[in-house]
Amino acid sequence: MSNDESGHGLAARPGLVRRGYEVVKFPPPAEGRLFSSRASGASYLGAWGLTATHLTIWILIAVSIVTSKAITIGNSVLSFVATCLLIWVVISIHHRFQIERGGKARHFVSVWWRGPWDPVGRQIWLPVRFGSAWRVVRHGPEPESR
Repeated sequence: MSNDESGHGLAARPGLVRRGYEVVKFPPPAEGRLFSSRASGASYLGAWGLTATHLTIWILIAVSIVTSKAITIGNSVLSFVATCLLIWVVISIHHRFQIERGGKARHFVSVWWRGPWDPVGRQIWLPVRFGSAWRVVRHGPEPESR
């Protein structure tokens, strides 16, 4: 009797890679319009602009082109502000979609912790909505279809 016939081989249980994928796979994306106002679109673009600036400065610090303590501290502040903006965008979309996560502090921690594993956070934490954010900033939000 081979391992597969006894139920103890590869066919009986998924492999390590498959089990790992099942644990960390992204949820389906949220349905609906993400940016309901020019402010939310601008916040998204601003947060990713600050993130890009933070990464650029971090690289300059890492290769010792920039050695100033003030710039290092300022870079940390940029990263913090960008993260707060992204969290604010996700929470405002949650409120509009009526997704509740408990009290305000618990909701904030949940959004920060889950990041892209949240259906809305997936579309905010990953830089994939520049086009729609830019359209909302330039032309205003599209009316919702019912």
